Amino acid sequence: MPPFAERIDPIKLVLVGILAALALVVWSIGRNQVVTPLDDLVTERLCRDHGEEIGRESVGYERSNRFGLFNRSEGYCSYGEGPDGEAPITLTIEDTAPGPLYRGTKIVGIIIQLGIVSIFLRLTVDPVLESYHYLRERFA
Repeated sequence: MPPFAERIDPIKLVLVGILAALALVVWSIGRNQVVTPLDDLVTERLCRDHGEEIGRESVGYERSNRFGLFNRSEGYCSYGEGPDGEAPITLTIEDTAPGPLYRGTKIVGIIIQLGIVSIFLRLTVDPVLESYHYLRERFA
């Protein structure tokens, strides 16, 4: 048997795998419960403000749902008829010149998601592994 195989603890590996899976669940919940409403709010505001600039009423929007630091501006704003009866239009978020507030909010969303997962891991990993080591020493 290789020397490193003696140090591998399969139960500990399973516990770490479970904690990693739970971290992904926490990340998803944090994204859906905290970041998505923030993204919706900032995208709606962006579309409404741009509609006032071009003289059209904002009638809908679709926020960017990308997870990344760059190119997060996929999405669109829909506007009703123009002041002279022009047809309704749909513009991409990039076409509306989102500005630093929009981009900053997107970056803050990423930081919030990672922070939520980090807090979860800080609160669970040590107690779970310490409990495992205690039980292993006690019953081994």
